[in-house]
Amino acid sequence: MPVISISQLVNGLRVRTQMSRQMLKFCKKQMNNSTRHRLEKGVTRPKQKNFEAYMKDIDFPLEGFVYPLLENYSAKVLIMCDHLNQALNIKDMPLAQTLFEELSSLMNAEDEISRQFLLSKEARLCLYSGESPSHIYDLIYKGFKITYENFNESELSEKTLVLEEPELVHTLARTKASDGKLDEAIKILTTMKENLKNLPNSDKEKERQLTPVLLSLSEYQLQMRDYDNALDTCDLGAKSSADYIQGQINPEFEYYIALALYELGLKEKCRSHLYHAYIGRILLGEMKGSKNLQIEAEEKFGIPLNLYGVDELKWKAPLRSIYNRGEHIDGGHVGVLIRNLRDLNELSGNTLAQGICNGSTLSKIETVNEMINYDIYFLESLMQRLGRSIHLYNNFFLGKEFVSLKLRDKVSLLLTQKKTEEAVKYLSKLESISHFFKHHHKKYRMNKQFVDMAKLCILMDTHKSSDPNLPDKLKDAIKITYPRFDERDIDRHPMAYTYNELFLINQLANHFSVIGNLHRAMDIYEQVRQNLNNKYVDEVEKARMYSTILFNYSTCLGKSGHYEKAFKIIEEAELFERSHGRLTNLPKLIFNKGYNMLMLGAEAKDIIPNFVLAYYGCSMFAKYGLTNDMLIIRKFIKEHFGFSLN
Repeated sequence: MPVISISQLVNGLRVRTQMSRQMLKFCKKQMNNSTRHRLEKGVTRPKQKNFEAYMKDIDFPLEGFVYPLLENYSAKVLIMCDHLNQALNIKDMPLAQTLFEELSSLMNAEDEISRQFLLSKEARLCLYSGESPSHIYDLIYKGFKITYENFNESELSEKTLVLEEPELVHTLARTKASDGKLDEAIKILTTMKENLKNLPNSDKEKERQLTPVLLSLSEYQLQMRDYDNALDTCDLGAKSSADYIQGQINPEFEYYIALALYELGLKEKCRSHLYHAYIGRILLGEMKGSKNLQIEAEEKFGIPLNLYGVDELKWKAPLRSIYNRGEHIDGGHVGVLIRNLRDLNELSGNTLAQGICNGSTLSKIETVNEMINYDIYFLESLMQRLGRSIHLYNNFFLGKEFVSLKLRDKVSLLLTQKKTEEAVKYLSKLESISHFFKHHHKKYRMNKQFVDMAKLCILMDTHKSSDPNLPDKLKDAIKITYPRFDERDIDRHPMAYTYNELFLINQLANHFSVIGNLHRAMDIYEQVRQNLNNKYVDEVEKARMYSTILFNYSTCLGKSGHYEKAFKIIEEAELFERSHGRLTNLPKLIFNKGYNMLMLGAEAKDIIPNFVLAYYGCSMFAKYGLTNDMLIIRKFIKEHFGFSLN
């Protein structure tokens, strides 16, 4: 289900009904203007009576648009909904069909959100199965009628899309394309692209929708021979894919760029993009697709892709799989779910709450009637300690701090991309927020920890000579939420670590690796690896740090001469990333694999393809933080094998 804020929802509904804030003044005055303004700006989450009053003011039906789905369905149903979305995204049609049929029998057809969800997924299933456009149109318009009765595609630029509407619009465009109406499909997707581009980078709807929309749009622009616009769309799409979905679709955008350049008569500029598309497919284990591209590159473009034996690699491509979200535990409400998960893990309230909130606050969170008073920072950290993601279980963000949440996500993205100066600017904004460091509000501990973590990350990136006080600074930051942290007892921690804690512990181990204390670093990495494997039952949450931890661990093992152990760790991370279509971290893992093969005495013909894969994989993401890695690999190849890659 889409994750949207209350303010986004109510503003969308107000715009939909074409009612201005001025007009609201003349309505029934169910709430005062100050309360309404705070609600629309996302400053506060409304009390139930205020939300009901607002919905009455704009004359919009309340039922079906207020509560998170968890309050209507079991956790089992929510996980199945997520699995259905994932199955459709990777086009696993047998699994998608099975899940859809089961959900159709479990979900309440009288519920507005449920009915729209099912119609949206049925339309996608029919599209992928090649059913008639007329039948798909019928499903789409039935879905729209639930929340957008007088839907008119020519008015999309003026409307805010909510719930399943963005997906319905995308399916409509793809259906029109399959029906031969490419110009209409392009017009719809162009409007949708502009709407999604304007959303904040931290908006979950943007993360979910933008990259697939851009892929469809670029495909149709190519078919209409609109090559210049196709290039612009692909550039934006490649960035979106790298930012939001771990580079999963970057090879497709690179291939489309090559096609557009070829048609524009710029054949020589196609070369690097064909290399990227080819290497990307191999890295993802799409061996058939890479072979077909190799043939097409030589026959159509006149560009051979015989790259130092890369085409001779024979590794078995893993099946693409959906993320496991963990055993479903019913709760009826997020707070009750937390309590039930805590009981499942045999954790006391004080143990779970330690460093996040006090036991009495957790008790209130676990009580249905008190849930509405607590925001995303508490719940996100509590769920991470239970090895889960909060975003699976809620349709809406839960709290007041929308501004700092968006700033936090912006800083994280910029640090990943090594854009330190920009990150510092947004970090300053985050710190300047009034009341940010009120120590008597424990929820700000998570924000303070994030700021300290970001500053330490910048310090480590900008000062290569290690600060002797860095370990203490890192431990102090960890102890903001984990007061009893001890690096010798990481594996004895009864819970999963929060994302911030994992990040800081990784930096601690990395520091020891840099200064040559390899044994200490390896000990930390192995303990963290065990915690991730044993405690993070939700693979979406686990994936945020998993390959980074294992890459750093394998690097440390390689430095210390444990080459066979390093090789096994790399293969573990490689399998996880490839099976979930996560491309951005694979090039560095493959470099480590080649290094350990070299140290184990493998023949050059078996080693070199790995370094070539790593180099071109990093060059695909050079603009997104891997420039230095690319240069390191090129230098390594020149020194050990005597040739240079361009």
